[in-house]
Amino acid sequence: MPPSSKPSSSHSSRPSSSHSSHSSHSSHSSHSSYSHHSGGYHHSPPHHYHHPPHHHSGYGYSGGYSSRSYGGNSILGNCVGVIAFVVLIGIIAVVAFWTIKNRENGQNQGNNNQITVSDPSHQPIYVAALGRDVPWNTQYDSYYDKQTDCYFFLNTDVDPPIWQYWFEGVSSQYGDYGWLEWDAKESRWYVQTKETKWELLPEKYASDLWHFDS
Repeated sequence: MPPSSKPSSSHSSRPSSSHSSHSSHSSHSSHSSYSHHSGGYHHSPPHHYHHPPHHHSGYGYSGGYSSRSYGGNSILGNCVGVIAFVVLIGIIAVVAFWTIKNRENGQNQGNNNQITVSDPSHQPIYVAALGRDVPWNTQYDSYYDKQTDCYFFLNTDVDPPIWQYWFEGVSSQYGDYGWLEWDAKESRWYVQTKETKWELLPEKYASDLWHFDS
């Protein structure tokens, strides 16, 4: 089976050239303080402040009105608390329901790992080299031909786009990598051996492989 990750590179990809210009703008703000001097004498403000006398009452009473709580406020608070509690219970119930449902769906999909499922958004594709239509496999996000045990898809994330193949028995020799590409110009197969490294596929593996013309 192919790895869950798809190749992010290709042996025929053109290096993407990016020209970035960095401009730095520095702004200097200067703060000037102006001092105005007037002729004559400078008088400093007097340092004598008069504070109002402090009055202390013998009973420690600070004045103002005392706050009192009324029964109506407590009843309203209790109602709001009950409503919030009911809403919280409802949210927890909905989350639990969807969690259980998603878990059941995941188990059902796990029981059908070997079944090829056609995705309505991906119609079967005709492969001239095989002379038949090949359906789309949703589990591995690629087309799958059962007779040749081959997964393949058009990688549009590289430039130019290219068909990449996973032939079970050949690609699986390369561990976590092993995706294959057919170079139409060179008429040779390439295999991914590292994240961004592609090498020529040995001829002993290439004899039974099919490919698109381009």
